[in-house]
Formats: sequence, structure tokens, C-alpha cells
Amino acid sequence: MEISTEQKVRFGDLRAILRYVPLFRGQRFVVAVDGAVLDSGGLASFLLDLAVLQSLNIQIILVHGAGHQIRLLAEERDQALTCADGIGSTDEATLELSIDAINRLENQLREQATVSNIRIASANVLVAHQAGRVRGVDQGFTGVIDRVDTQCLKAFLDEGLLPIISPIGHDRRGQTLRLNSDSVATEVALAVGASKILFVTDSHVADVEGKRVRQLSVEQAHDMAQGRSALGAMSLTSKLKHAARGCYDGIARVHIVSGKERDALLAELFSNEGSGTMVYRDAYQEIRSAMQPDIPAIVAMIRPSITDEDLLPRTTEDVTENLSDYSAIEIDGTIVGCVALHRLDDSHIELACLFIKKNHENHGYGRKLVEFAIRRAGELGADKLFALTTGAVDFFERIGNFKVVGKDALPAKRRAKLDASARESHVLCCDLAAVVTA
Repeated sequence: MEISTEQKVRFGDLRAILRYVPLFRGQRFVVAVDGAVLDSGGLASFLLDLAVLQSLNIQIILVHGAGHQIRLLAEERDQALTCADGIGSTDEATLELSIDAINRLENQLREQATVSNIRIASANVLVAHQAGRVRGVDQGFTGVIDRVDTQCLKAFLDEGLLPIISPIGHDRRGQTLRLNSDSVATEVALAVGASKILFVTDSHVADVEGKRVRQLSVEQAHDMAQGRSALGAMSLTSKLKHAARGCYDGIARVHIVSGKERDALLAELFSNEGSGTMVYRDAYQEIRSAMQPDIPAIVAMIRPSITDEDLLPRTTEDVTENLSDYSAIEIDGTIVGCVALHRLDDSHIELACLFIKKNHENHGYGRKLVEFAIRRAGELGADKLFALTTGAVDFFERIGNFKVVGKDALPAKRRAKLDASARESHVLCCDLAAVVTA
């Protein structure tokens, strides 16, 4: 049988996928899937996607919603609901119906996991309390999470099991409470130290023109959730709200993915362009391109290190002429550090003028600038990023991507410039083809 063009593996894609594997290995991801996605006929392939991630030594915790199933069961029983998604008041009748719908869904998950040979586990890992009165309205049996039993979850993960958590919790008296699954996913991710939350829902985060929004800073996600964004009104308010909260509290990345698209979860994780929306909180929030008004501050900031010969001499004219090469890290409106990326040739870039103010050292800003430089050099199409230093070899090696090389590795023009300077500089190189920041 001849394989069609569409079926052939593109080896460039395979290499790109494999670059992510060491980056993700050993990490914990919380995957939060809406009930509507699980009811769309893709449950088997979804669970197999999770099994693929587990096979790469990624620890997965699955949190599922059930709003869709609760609404369907309410229609079947001709019963009115006070709340289907765990946001708002839950009366006793709604709670009982929710428990029935969630139990049915969990049974389907167990059935399909058995067929797919996936080992799962569930337990009462969420301790909650009643939400009480919110804006004058009694929330009934809607709960707020007090504690996540991380010991139990970690024991499951250590055994290679897939923990499954439903949007149900219990208070210390044993009362069952309805929880919102987005909130559950966020609380669980923070409790277990997850590096990612992946919200799998039935639609994309889109702008006013209906186009997928690929990336959002945590502030942009927060503004969207509050309806204050120029990007447009959003239908995924809960996801954006909890994505912003997770990032603010320490989650590096939160992804919102449409489960209606085939392989969307894996495509979001293992391709540069992704398939959903990434909400991030990292150096990109604080690092920006240097602008004309920044020149005096940058020159004044680096002058002492130039005097001490830690940095090469740079005048105001030098910085002005190469301003597009410079980026600055700004804290509370004040520039506290900078870095420059000078192109040496088509495939080589030099990281230069890395500097952090003395009173802002040891806060991780130097690392953020270097990680930013690595990411930016890759975006600019370089294969290798060089750094020349007289005394910071240990720092660059600790970053994990730089290795000391001979000066012969430098392009000829840069090597000649180094020889002419008579500086005893160590040459370090980062192979950008082996580095992926996701």
C-alpha cells in the first residue's frame, strides 16, 4: 500500500517534537477538560494523548468538568438547576443531580481507561468549605477548596497512575460540596507544584475578528476575564480568570486548547506555533526593547563596570547607533538591567552588555535576561549564541545551555576583534538548535 503525502511523517516535524521531550521530562502537568469535550466522541483519543504524555515521563493529573452532563441530566429529568458549573448558588436538588451526573461521567472514564489499558486512580483529595454568602446571596452547597491532599496525589503519580479529580469536595463533617473544575485545576496545580495547566475546552480564545489569540501575558488574560481588553469580549471568562490567577501565583504557563480539534493537546505542547492560547508570566513581562529615552539610564548604569573593565567600553553614541540590539529589564518603571544581542553573521549572534544593578542582584534577573536572550536569538533565526566573559563562566554554565569553547569557534571577524582587544575572555556557546523554551 502506498502512503499518501498527507500520511508521510515530516522528519523536520519529528525533530521539532523530540526537542521538547527532555524539556518536559519529569515535570507535572494538570490537564483540565470540560465535560462537553468528553461527550463529543473523542474520549478514547483524549485518554490516549494523556498516555503518550505519561510515556514521556511527564506526570499528569486529570481534572474534569461536568457542566455539560449536569445540564443534559437536568433536561432528562425535567429539573431546574440553580447552577451547573459550580459558579453560583447550588441548592440541595442541584447538588444531588450533579453528584449523579458526575458519577455517570466517572464511570465512563473508568470504562474507557480500561479499554485503553490506562491505569487510573481517584480519591477524596479535596477538602473544602461552604462558600457562604457572596454579594448577599447564600451559595448553598457550592464549595471553596481549603486543602489538596498532595501526599495522596504524589503517591499515585509515583506508581505511574493517572489521578482523576472530579469537581466535588467534602468539608470536615463529610458534607459533599459542588466545586468549579477550573478552580479545582488551579488549586491542584499550585499545590503539587505543576509547571503547566492545560485547559481543554470546546472553543478557542479568539479576538474580535474571530482569530485565535496565540499568546497572552497574565495581565492581558486578567483584563480579558474582566471584560477590559481591546482584544474583544470573551466567552472563556472562567478559564482566563484562573489562568491569570495561576500565573500570578507561580505557574509558569497556562494553555487554553480547543478539544474539538484533533491532536490539539499534543500540538499545543510539541509544536512552536501551538494550537491554542498560552498565558505566560515570565521575563517577557518585564523585559522590553530599549528606546531612545532609555539611553542615558543604560549608559549611566553600565559606566562603573566599564571603568572596572568588566564590560567593553561603550559610549552614548555606541548605544544609540546599536539601540535596536538592546533590551532592558524594568521593575516598577525603573531600568535595573540590560542585555544586547549583536548579530555576527547569518547564523551567529553574540550576547553582550549583560548587566544588573548591584542592588537588584541575586533576584534572578540576570538569569531572566539570559533566558530572554536565548529565546530572542532563536526567534531571529540564529543557530548559535556566543557570550564572551572574563569572570562569569560559572554563571553561564549554571544556566545549563552554555559551554566553554575555543575562540576558534567564533566567526573570523569576531575572533580578530577579540585578538586585537588583548582581553583574556572566555568564549561560551549556546547551541540554539538544542534549546527549546516552551
